[in-house]
Amino acid sequence: MNILYLSYWGINEGLTQSAILPHLYLIEEFKEIKEIIFVTIERKKIEVTQPKVSGKIRHMPIHSSNLPMNSLNKINDFIIFPRELKKIIISNNVKIAISHGSPGGALLHKSCFPKIPYYVFFEPHSQYMLESGVWSRFDLRYIFMRKWENLVTKNATQLLCVTQNFQNELLKKGVDPNRLKFVPNFVDSHKFNFDENKRKKIRDLLSLSDEMYVGIYVGKFGGIYLNESAFDVFGKAFQFFQNKFFLIILTPDSTDKIFFEIRKMGIDDRSVLVKSVKYDEVSAYLSASDFAFSLQQPKLSNRYLSPLKNGEYWMNGLPILMMEGVGDEMNYIEEEEGGKILKKDFSNLNDALLKIKSTLDNQSLIENRHRISKIALAHRSKDFTITAFRNIFISSPST
Repeated sequence: MNILYLSYWGINEGLTQSAILPHLYLIEEFKEIKEIIFVTIERKKIEVTQPKVSGKIRHMPIHSSNLPMNSLNKINDFIIFPRELKKIIISNNVKIAISHGSPGGALLHKSCFPKIPYYVFFEPHSQYMLESGVWSRFDLRYIFMRKWENLVTKNATQLLCVTQNFQNELLKKGVDPNRLKFVPNFVDSHKFNFDENKRKKIRDLLSLSDEMYVGIYVGKFGGIYLNESAFDVFGKAFQFFQNKFFLIILTPDSTDKIFFEIRKMGIDDRSVLVKSVKYDEVSAYLSASDFAFSLQQPKLSNRYLSPLKNGEYWMNGLPILMMEGVGDEMNYIEEEEGGKILKKDFSNLNDALLKIKSTLDNQSLIENRHRISKIALAHRSKDFTITAFRNIFISSPST
């Protein structure tokens, strides 16, 4: 059978590379699948290249009109894109559609329902955007997304929840448990495993001795993530480790803006590396580091997040310093000694850093990496995803 897999992000964006392409690589292994129509939404001009995979995957980008006003552009997208998706579904004899994220799920509802089954990796996107201050309650984007999320909740063939917290919330709201499946964001154990040679190479390039403690932050600032407060955390880390600390920030955000915040903390530029790297290069920098920062805003809805970076950090063997109230991790991170939770007011930051340092000092490098990587294998295994896809494809009437 032919399936359609929709990414609400462009082919070159981080979430497509880190979360969606690994799913496609799993799906193409199923004998039931004849062809995967991989649709991405492009908001920039791109050189269209098919992902480097087998012939089962065909990339078909659709392009936003990029109207000058964001709200109008978003509404226009949700008028135009369903028409294009319907044409793709009909012309390619698509039997099942899958989307990552609620905005993509809304597009599938408008283009698939009730003709073919559609499945959504579902999360409360409108709530994230409202609580992070990106949208207001009167923003048309919020109003329409909330409406579409309700329709998806009622009509999607199955909702694939990346956290048990969100699955439990939907159960409380009366969603049929048969329409819910827990599928955490999984991490490639081979791509993100610790590499001692890469560690040495990068630390040599940065002139970092074995005695230096290296912290790493991967991602953006603002939105669902801390902004200025993140640099307060970094500043405290420099104070705690004194002259034995180096910070790596891998981000697509403006380097000038980040160094502006770094200097406000009184931190020497030479003690920080700020860089934008390709997704395949991230693991090497994780290997060069000793612990990681995961700094989402401690908002109510963020307990439904499943930060992919946490799985990547753990797979590489890094303990994590993360904010309270985020994802399922808050239920087991300290018990399994995978890091430390920061309180909203940062009142325990010094104690948290002391715990991280103790974790690093009391075991050998290899022992520590191996122990922590087991946390990722237990909680972010691809077996959850394989099982979910197997149930989808085998239960389909077309198989």
